[in-house]
Amino acid sequence: MADAGDDDHDDAAAAADPWPLLSGGRVERYHGENQDLESLNALISEQENPPPMLDLLEQGPIAAEPVVPQVQQYVQELGPEDLLGCLGQGEWDRALEILDVMVRNGQAVAGAVDAQGIDPLDISRAHPELVILLRGHAYWDRKRLDGDARAGAYYRDRIELLYPNGTGSAFVDKLLASVRLKSGEKMFKHKKQTYHSVTDYLKIYFPEFRHKVEEGRTRVGMFGEKTGKSKTVRCLACHKNFKHYTPAKVRQHLLHDAKGKQSKCQASTVYIRQEIRAAEDAAAAALLPAPDGQGDVSDDGSAGSSMNPPPPLPPPDAATADSAAPTTSTAPPPVADNGYDHGAAALPNDNGGDPPATALPDDNGDDPTPAPRPDDE
Repeated sequence: MADAGDDDHDDAAAAADPWPLLSGGRVERYHGENQDLESLNALISEQENPPPMLDLLEQGPIAAEPVVPQVQQYVQELGPEDLLGCLGQGEWDRALEILDVMVRNGQAVAGAVDAQGIDPLDISRAHPELVILLRGHAYWDRKRLDGDARAGAYYRDRIELLYPNGTGSAFVDKLLASVRLKSGEKMFKHKKQTYHSVTDYLKIYFPEFRHKVEEGRTRVGMFGEKTGKSKTVRCLACHKNFKHYTPAKVRQHLLHDAKGKQSKCQASTVYIRQEIRAAEDAAAAALLPAPDGQGDVSDDGSAGSSMNPPPPLPPPDAATADSAAPTTSTAPPPVADNGYDHGAAALPNDNGGDPPATALPDDNGDDPTPAPRPDDE
C-alpha cells in the first residue's frame, strides 16, 4: 500500500509541475539523466524567448533585392548629347554604348563596309571602325594602368572575338592589325587624336554631326577640313593630312579620279562617292556653285559647268545706234587717231613755210597719210 501512495504523490506533483522530470530531487534513471534534461530545458527556453530586435538588426537583412551598380544606372541615362563629353574625357566604352544606341535607333545613314548582307543596325558590323578606334584606345589605357594580363583579356573579349576573320573593310582591317603593335601604341597615345578620328567619322555617316565644325576649323569640300589659315587639309575619311589640297583635289582623292594626281583614299566608300556626285548634280541643276566649294572640275582643275553663266551683253548705247543709222549731216567724219595731235594749234615750219595740212581719212576708209610739206616739193 505504501507503494501505491507514493505513486499517487508523484502524479499530484507532476500535475503541479509541468516539468516534473526536471525536479531537482528526482532520482535519475541513469547516470547523467538530470543533466541532459537541464540541457533540453535550456534549449526549449531559448526557442520560446527569441533574441531582442536589436540583435536582429545588427545582423543585417536576411534577404534583399539585388542592388544595381551606380555605374550601370549612369550609363543608362546617357544620350547623344553626352557623346562628345565622353570622348573628351576618354570614356571610350561609355561613348561606344551611346553610339550603339544611336545606330540601333537608325541615326546613322550608312556604314563604312560595302559588303552585302551587313545589318545597318549592328554597330560592330556596319561601323567596325568606331569599335576598333574606341576599344583600341581602351585596350592601351588598360595596358598602361592594369598591366598586360587584364589588357589582354579585354582585347580577347571585346575585339578579337568580334572579328576573328576581319571586318569586311580593307582600311579597317589594317587598323585592327595595328592595335597591339608599336604603331598602335603610338596611334592610341593621345586622347585628342582618337577624339578627332571619331568625330571625323561622325561627320560622314551621322547626319546630325554633318555640319558641326569645331571652332577654328573650316570645311574644304564636302569631306575635308583645315585649321585656320593652315595649308594642310585633313581628309575626314582616312584621317590623313595633305598639304595644299584644294576642294578639287579633295574631290579627286575621294572619288579615285584618274585625272587627278592625288593619292586614292583607302577609306572612301560607295556612300561617300554617291554623296559627292549627288551634291554636284544638285548644284548644277540649280545653276549655283556646289556646296563647300565643290563643283564639276575640268581636267585642269578649274571650275566647270556648275559656275554661274556670264551675264548677258548690255544693249547698244545711243552713240552706237546713231552711228549705225543713215544720216544727212554735212559735218566731216571724225578724224582717225593715227598718232598725230589733231587738236593742237598748227605751228609754222622751221624754215618759215606754211604749216602742214590736216590729214583726213581717205574715202575708202584707209588710214590717212599726212599731206606733203611745201619743202618736199
